[in-house]
Amino acid sequence: MRNNRRRKRRANLEDEESSSCSTAKKTKSSDDDRLVASSFRLLNEKFYVTKSFEMQKILEQNPELLDLYIMGFKKQAEQWPVKPVEEIIKILMKSDPNLEVADMGCGEAMIAKQVKQKVHSFDFIALDPIITACDISHVPLPNTSMDVVIFCLSLMGPNIHEFFIEASRILKLGGHIYIAEVESRIVSIPQFIRSIKTFGLGLVSHRELSSYFHFFDFVKLSDQPNKDLVEIFLKPCFYKKR
Repeated sequence: MRNNRRRKRRANLEDEESSSCSTAKKTKSSDDDRLVASSFRLLNEKFYVTKSFEMQKILEQNPELLDLYIMGFKKQAEQWPVKPVEEIIKILMKSDPNLEVADMGCGEAMIAKQVKQKVHSFDFIALDPIITACDISHVPLPNTSMDVVIFCLSLMGPNIHEFFIEASRILKLGGHIYIAEVESRIVSIPQFIRSIKTFGLGLVSHRELSSYFHFFDFVKLSDQPNKDLVEIFLKPCFYKKR
């Protein structure tokens, strides 16, 4: 009887120890998630208010910040009903495999890794050998060399118009610009479209990707942008303080 009681006590102690370890692991995981989410929010807000060339300098000096941003971005994307990058991949998979593509603000270069076209992937920091680290307002590509230019959730900062000047420079006449953007950032869709058109572009199509995002397809109609370029305004995403 005594031996049975001892065995039961030992088993109970082992169960309690196992439960404590499990709770500690869950607590640490929860703390890590909160740290990543908090870092992502702070960095995201920084992206919205900082010009791209300044942001590049910050990330070059602190490359680990982009790793934190990507981790937070992935966590957030898990909650989305649709992922814009996957929609763009679907379009390219149905397109001519000989097209040449520039992915501006590519993150982990998901597009380049999944499509047949030659994709030039650009971002502030090269998280993968196939990525070229640069400010996307100045990419190392020749004039009129691209068939498609992509901005997938990458129109961030107060110098967005410079991204479109560069996109128009590298895009062939008749080439396309695909834009995926958060619905809440676009104050007026007609105004947004009008401002993009001033860069020598015409609207091919516009559609909603669920209630979260908008997708735009523009085509290059002219090598000469309008003399009076319109500033492109997108609302920054600021998070409620917790």
